[in-house]
Amino acid sequence: GHAEDTCATLFQSDNWVKTFLSIEPEYEPGTYFCYNNGIPHILAAIVEKKSGVDIISYMRPRFLTPLGIEILCRHNAQGEREPSTVCVTQEALTKIGYVFLKKGKWNGRQLIDESLCEEFGRFHVPTITHKHAFRSYGYGYQVWKMPCDGFVFHGGNDNLSCVYREADLVFSCMACNKTQHEVDLEE
Repeated sequence: GHAEDTCATLFQSDNWVKTFLSIEPEYEPGTYFCYNNGIPHILAAIVEKKSGVDIISYMRPRFLTPLGIEILCRHNAQGEREPSTVCVTQEALTKIGYVFLKKGKWNGRQLIDESLCEEFGRFHVPTITHKHAFRSYGYGYQVWKMPCDGFVFHGGNDNLSCVYREADLVFSCMACNKTQHEVDLEE
């Protein structure tokens, strides 16, 4: 229901959860699309609150270790994690897409509930007005719907894991699609 991404506001505060929850939605949830990086942070905070451990520790035995991957994740001085800034290798990104392609299975072990995996890539929220045509097919569960039977985990700077169900294929790409000006500003 937010009209704009809450992430910049969160990063300027010292309590991301409290800040996110203090931002009044302008729209009824599900009626307006806005790409919002505050959402993955709140989802991680919910898991942490419910489980009593940080999101990485929660994910490690359930998902990361079975896949043989490590991830890096930004956090603030209070230890709140920001999952929208997760860093992984291309191999790890491909493995994550593959688990979703195979409906949650990895080496015969069910890591993610099959019914949850089937929801990925289904139409959840309209994005027809998005400025990029390839993102106009819908969004939901933190992935972009494709015009085919598939979806894209689309990370910053065009790091992608594309899951094409009808072709039984995962395609991953690591990129740094920043202009030289953007790179200079970060340095």
